[in-house]
Amino acid sequence: MRLGNSGETDSFMAMSLKYPHLFGGVYRNTRVLVTGHTGFKGSWLCAWLSAMGANVLGFSLNSSTDPNHFQLIAPSHALRSVIGDIRDISALRDAWDDF
Repeated sequence: MRLGNSGETDSFMAMSLKYPHLFGGVYRNTRVLVTGHTGFKGSWLCAWLSAMGANVLGFSLNSSTDPNHFQLIAPSHALRSVIGDIRDISALRDAWDDF
């Protein structure tokens, strides 16, 4: 990822640390549930929320591809990942209560 005019290349996490003011810090220390976190959009959402200081719980089915985007970027952000079916309300409730 290219940043600024210096031409330096930084990782996603390094970039996020340079912009801690994103959204006015509203997500810092906030618990967030992301359903579908193993998909392309969900994995990016988890990465951004984690970079902004949120405590993220991801709840989703396993990804259907290998490799997948979630596996590729998961080491770059901290989150609690739970594999489950969103239609199983008791599993979802238990995951949130444990979070």
